[in-house]
Amino acid sequence: LRKRSCPSSYRSSKQQEWKSGDAKKAPKSRAWLQLAKTIGTHYDRGGNKETALPYLLEAGRQAAHRYATREAIGLLERVRQSAQETGETARAAEACEILGDLYPRVEGYGPKVWFETWHYVLTHVDPAVDPVRVARAAIHAAYARAVDHELEDARQLLAQAESLMGAEH
Repeated sequence: LRKRSCPSSYRSSKQQEWKSGDAKKAPKSRAWLQLAKTIGTHYDRGGNKETALPYLLEAGRQAAHRYATREAIGLLERVRQSAQETGETARAAEACEILGDLYPRVEGYGPKVWFETWHYVLTHVDPAVDPVRVARAAIHAAYARAVDHELEDARQLLAQAESLMGAEH
């Protein structure tokens, strides 16, 4: 049954493409999403977390794009945890950015969780390399602090974002 729905030659060619980090260029069909999720889960459960990361990250990204928020959160939290365990902070920060956008949409994740997620991005992305990304994280972290009635912290984060963006923005 599996071979009819997804031939092994297709699976192996897509695995090579995804392993090479080219998952963003892969086709975005529902079958591809399920395949990425299946392969990522397989590697994750098998203990090969580094290989699972690109698959799970792409599956989480696509689930978020489909507004399958709870599924996306589950996948991206696995990515974040595995990336932190393996030392791949860039992937963890990318997962945190998506999680930071998703958490406010669902009950059960309050402003402390929002802040923690955006704070990870703030502390693991180099502002010299990507100041816009860090400024965005600072703005979202400030929003989380404001919702949590930590206004002085929110002001400091907004000042940090403003200093990163400069006068031209």
